[in-house]
Parts: sequence; structure tokens; C-alpha cells
Amino acid sequence: MVSKENKSGRKAILDGFVFYFNKEYDTIEEHRTRWICSQKGCNVSVVTDDNFTIKNNPRSHNHDAPDAATRLADISKGQIKIKAKVRRLVYDSSPTSFSCDYEQSILNAIREVFPATEIWGCYFHFSQNFRRNLGEYGLQAGVDNDPALALQARMLRALAFVPEEDMVLAYEELLLHIQIPFWRNFLVQYFEVYYIGEPDHYGGARGDGKFPRASWNVYARTLNGEMKTNNSAEGQHFKINSTMQEMHPSIWKFIDKIRNFDESTYSDFLQWNDGKVPTESKRWKNIEKQKLAIVQNYRNVGIMQYLRSVANVLAQ
Repeated sequence: MVSKENKSGRKAILDGFVFYFNKEYDTIEEHRTRWICSQKGCNVSVVTDDNFTIKNNPRSHNHDAPDAATRLADISKGQIKIKAKVRRLVYDSSPTSFSCDYEQSILNAIREVFPATEIWGCYFHFSQNFRRNLGEYGLQAGVDNDPALALQARMLRALAFVPEEDMVLAYEELLLHIQIPFWRNFLVQYFEVYYIGEPDHYGGARGDGKFPRASWNVYARTLNGEMKTNNSAEGQHFKINSTMQEMHPSIWKFIDKIRNFDESTYSDFLQWNDGKVPTESKRWKNIEKQKLAIVQNYRNVGIMQYLRSVANVLAQ
């Protein structure tokens, strides 16, 4: 199975059939990706590992494989659908910012539909991707069992709290203080490619990674008390799933449960409108206060001391 990524997002081609990215998930053994056939009405799906080895037995398609011209048109159509979905999400308004995870097809669609909109990457998903790739590069056991390596891992994640204009300099300084033989492949093949940016061929300035530094930087967001994650949306998804209690309810069960969910959400709204704001965890509030105090003191300390301070808070 061959997979590529461009403006139309992630897609794959198998035996001449075009498949669109559906979702990623983890099993006990490995990380997997699910793809669905691009043909309307065809329910064939394919599951692959990170090497694009097929892990399931796909059913037969109910249509013939498209020719090359049709495949290109199909891919273009997929791009248009993604853009339309992005517009529907905001009711055709003009948002000043989007907070989302690191799904390239959505990011591309947001940039094209709303070119002036600021994209805020979710710090939780940044950390989740970071930790997952530690496992893929065989580093997880070392980080789990060596406190020095664990600190270095958190300091790499702490780069998100450095002012955007200083991120590259901070990274270059950090490289002088970590165990390069342990980290080399992870940094060169993953972290620099996707996040911090690769140096040019002459060893000079770094360009942006696949995810621009501005998108995963949270320095200004921390100072301004703005959202660093989209966990509130994830929490709402969890609440909906908990309400449904099953994957494929009948239409009548669905209507009944969605009514209950709507009543619960409206009740929350009325309480918030009356000033009864949900209480925040004391532990979470203390951690956020510590982060803010450290970020406010950025200009008064050295970069390594700053990264260690942020890293120590991330360990809590």
C-alpha cells in the first residue's frame, strides 16, 4: 500500500483504488491507521501499521478501480469536502484562531479557507505525539528508567514555552547539554522534520518544520491565559460517547439520548449564566500558576535554567 500527503490530505492507493485517511489508534502491539475507500457507497476499509503493511483482510469493492484521471479528480474532490467541512464548523464566519491537533489535512484546509486565521496546535497532542514517537524510536525504556534522560525529554517539550523568536536558539543550546548519541535519530528524523525545523544544506538557518513553530508555541498563550490545548472539546466528545453508551444505537435510541445530552448541556449553560462556574482542580490551578510565574520570568534567567524549570513543572 502506498501513502502520500499533499494539499488534499493523507491518502493511500491500493490495487488502483484510492483510500482516504479515517483515523489512527493504538493496539497492544502497535500504532495503526484506518483508511476508507473514496468511492461513495463503498464500505471497504484497510488497516495498516506505520510501515503501511496491511493488518486486516479488506472486503471486495462494489465498483471497478478508477483510471488515473478519475483518481486525480477523486483526490481533488476530497480536498473540496474537507474545506466545506471546515467552513461548516464555524457557520461561515471568519474566526481569528483555530485550536486543533496535528492532522495535516485539516491544517491545510484551515490555511486555505481562512488564510488570515492563526492556528493554535494543541499542546496535549504535541506531547502525546512526542511520547508515542519515543516508543517508535526505541527510546521509551531509556527515558522511563533514567532520570537524566527523562529530564532531557521534558526539556525538549519545554521548548514550546520559549518565545517563538528564540525557539531555534534555545534548541541549539539544548543540544549542547543532552546525550546526542541517545537522541540523534529521534531528533534528526522526527523532531526537526515535524517541529523545530531542519537546518539548510550549509548548516545555517533552520526553516519551519511540517508543523510551523508558531502553531505549537504556547509562550504567548500562557502569558495571556489563553487555551494551550483543545481538551475541552475532547471532554465534550467523551461526554457524548458516555451518553450514548453504545457505538451504533437505533435512530430512536439516538434521538432519546441526544435529547438527554442537550438538556444536560443546557442545564450547565444556565448554571454558568447564573455565575456557578465549574470548580477547577486545585492541583491543576497550582500547576498553571507555576507555569505562568516561570514564563513571566523568562527574560531574567538563562535558557537552560528556564527549560529545567518548565520541565520540572511538566513532571508534576
